[in-house]
Amino acid sequence: AGVSGSQTSTPLSPAILAAKIPVIFPLQTDEVQLKNPYYVNLTSHYADQADVIVATAARMVGGISKLKLFVVRLNVPSGEEFNGYIQNSLKIQGGQFAGTGTTAFTQQDFTPIVVQLKQAMASGANAIAYHGTIRLAVGLLNAFQKADVSLPFVGASSVTNGAAFKEMPAQMQTNLAAVQAILTPNSGVGAAKDMMEYIKTHPQFAEDDQAPFFSQGWLAGWIITQAIDRAAQANDGTVTRETLHKALAGKFDTSGLTCPLDFSGAMRYTPCATALFWDGKTLASRAGFAGDAAVIRAEYAVK
Repeated sequence: AGVSGSQTSTPLSPAILAAKIPVIFPLQTDEVQLKNPYYVNLTSHYADQADVIVATAARMVGGISKLKLFVVRLNVPSGEEFNGYIQNSLKIQGGQFAGTGTTAFTQQDFTPIVVQLKQAMASGANAIAYHGTIRLAVGLLNAFQKADVSLPFVGASSVTNGAAFKEMPAQMQTNLAAVQAILTPNSGVGAAKDMMEYIKTHPQFAEDDQAPFFSQGWLAGWIITQAIDRAAQANDGTVTRETLHKALAGKFDTSGLTCPLDFSGAMRYTPCATALFWDGKTLASRAGFAGDAAVIRAEYAVK
């Protein structure tokens, strides 16, 4: 559990497949993970996130025909994949691609990205799609503020954390969104009540009431527990890698935190995504999973 980042999940995939080790709910779903039956994912695929990002950015600039989207991404395999899917979505939905810039995990000087973005803006770029960490997003947006850049900024799932959004420049917050497959603990859906009661009695998690990754961890624990019970019941109390992996291949109720899950097919991931916006106090979806479902094509493998 907890394998995070394509720089880890991609090179590990052949060994995981050979050893038949279930990897339960890593923090992203990329091409390699979708093809490996031992990865069981709780995040939407980058293709789905790209579809929602493009549609969200289009609404923020007044329509898809007006959208000229610039991509900022990490220089890792999933970043390259994300960039490809954004371009695919733009072609299909009718927007324009305005170029891309890359960052490293350790980047502190964002001047090169600012220069690239301003050059793209001179040619009409009017929104940003972002792939990277929360910490990098905070640094990047502060650099944009200093450079008088305040374009709509729509991030992939890794950016969605209310505590981090509070640190971003105030004038950027109204133009800020990120796409997620899982709602926050304070979203009010079924399991959210239990999470909020837990958070209230555990001060170390006080900032996590607006963190979808807390919900993901909670939901992962819930599903793993159910799968272990299923594995034991079906095998005279014996739980092994093999029996656990088999038990995960089924349906699970998510209590509204994400779409109902069915891991019985070849692809084991969350088939929904929605854009979460920061209103100054909390992260919330405006369209909801149902509202954003119309733009998700569920077509994978970058062409």
